[in-house]
Amino acid sequence: MKATNVKEVWSIADSIISGDYIQDGLRSQRAGYDIYVSTNGSQEFICDLGSRLEVNKAEGTSVNIWIETEETNTDILSIPVKQTFENTFFIPLSNGNRHHQRA
Repeated sequence: MKATNVKEVWSIADSIISGDYIQDGLRSQRAGYDIYVSTNGSQEFICDLGSRLEVNKAEGTSVNIWIETEETNTDILSIPVKQTFENTFFIPLSNGNRHHQRA
């Protein structure tokens, strides 16, 4: 599934998950990204992975909802590359994430 902005991606997630959800601080801290769990006692949860939401249903299926804007993946090559570790470079992406590659 695809959405064009953050508001739309969360609206789609709302339509998939039954009921409300809250952030699970402990699971979020361990995972390194925000995880929201259902408040109705089901095993449903949402992982906020930055460029997409992963909606996990109680029966074990999952749905990925990608945020694709016109700015996504544009002008990446024109952004300067910064060396941060020996032989490892991080290329800043337009969505605020970083892509790493070994030199």
